[in-house]
Amino acid sequence: MNTRDIQQQSLKVLKDVHKFCDEKQIHYTLFGGTLLGAIRHQGFIPWDDDIDIAMPRPDYERFVNSYQSKKGYQLFARERQGNDVYLAYARVCDMAESYVRTETFPWSKFKTGVWIDIFPLDGMPADEELAKKHTHLANNIFKNTNRARGIMAALNARGKESVLCYKLKTIGWRLILPYYKQWDKLIATCKKYDFEKSSHYSNIAFGGYGIKEYGTKEVFKDGYILHHFEDSQFYIMAGYDMALRKKYGDYMTPPPPDKQIAQHGYDYFKIDEV
Repeated sequence: MNTRDIQQQSLKVLKDVHKFCDEKQIHYTLFGGTLLGAIRHQGFIPWDDDIDIAMPRPDYERFVNSYQSKKGYQLFARERQGNDVYLAYARVCDMAESYVRTETFPWSKFKTGVWIDIFPLDGMPADEELAKKHTHLANNIFKNTNRARGIMAALNARGKESVLCYKLKTIGWRLILPYYKQWDKLIATCKKYDFEKSSHYSNIAFGGYGIKEYGTKEVFKDGYILHHFEDSQFYIMAGYDMALRKKYGDYMTPPPPDKQIAQHGYDYFKIDEV
């Protein structure tokens, strides 16, 4: 699948999630590069190959515990599949029309298709120095979870060519067992500050941007508004400008051409190509 194929497939999943959230009155906002694309491009950033949305922790927990798709899309989260999912956030996958080869950096024991990411937004302390310490703690745990996923990839690549190789693989799996607790430790760390009682928020379940995703909940003061994205409308936080400036700076200026590349590195296939 090329980038546009992936975009169109993930857009189908987003439409289904949006309909479910609208019916159940679950709040979400386009997030990260998807939010940036909605504002700057009225759709996908041309070279982006995924969709990100985010939900306040209370809405996120309602969503992961109740989402059912009439289209057959499947939600993956530790709240649903336990230790069979190696993430502290959720993904909703198309399972019928696409397949993604994830052995290079596994995030689930299951075969999965094109997905969208759903991040929980958690409460944070108002004191920025304390928020930085909390973010640093979460990021360190996040790095441990990624180390575990890297070890899984290396073990999966070994195969079972010999008895010695098989024994090494078995020992390797035992060595990473303690890392399984790291995902739950990260979730517990994220939930330390209650979202409803906090004046600030962040996405620390995914440690990619650190303190840049920390901000005041004023971005939600005027609620959520529908905004054009591709051929549809989806919800964004009313204070999107404040959030985007904190994360990207001058977000309306595209990066130079050599930076206009997808970042995720998985191989995507249409089901009939597998």
